Amino acid sequence: GVPVEPIDHARTQLCVDPPSADLVAMDAQREGALVRLRLRSRHDLPVTLAKFVSPDREITRKSVEPAPAIVFPPDGARIDLGAAGGDASPLVLKLQGGRAPFRWLANGEPLAELSRRRTSRWQPDGAGFSRLTVIDAAGRAASVKVFVE
Repeated sequence: GVPVEPIDHARTQLCVDPPSADLVAMDAQREGALVRLRLRSRHDLPVTLAKFVSPDREITRKSVEPAPAIVFPPDGARIDLGAAGGDASPLVLKLQGGRAPFRWLANGEPLAELSRRRTSRWQPDGAGFSRLTVIDAAGRAASVKVFVE
């Protein structure tokens, strides 16, 4: 074998090809038409690099929680909040599932700020149809259309 010089881990570039290989290329240097690779076993990597996984082998944490679902108000609900009189009461919004934090939208406009709670309040701007949407931390969304009276 050819002796390999110690690697400066502060400037190391990590490449894995093929992704299932137990050896990783720590550094590559061009020497004319040849490329010299410094290889190490995946098990001998420093702690800071040992957890690296190439995108092809990336272990993704699958969401164990279901996608968010708006449980109140139900889709298609007609809700009397007194909007016809001009001073509508706020509507309580409830959801199940999803991963916090949550972003609520009313007619495409964000409500207040992100929330870790599964309930929120929305003050309608008047009577009529509105679309309420919630988006969780994983980017999954649920929407309902309601009619406010």
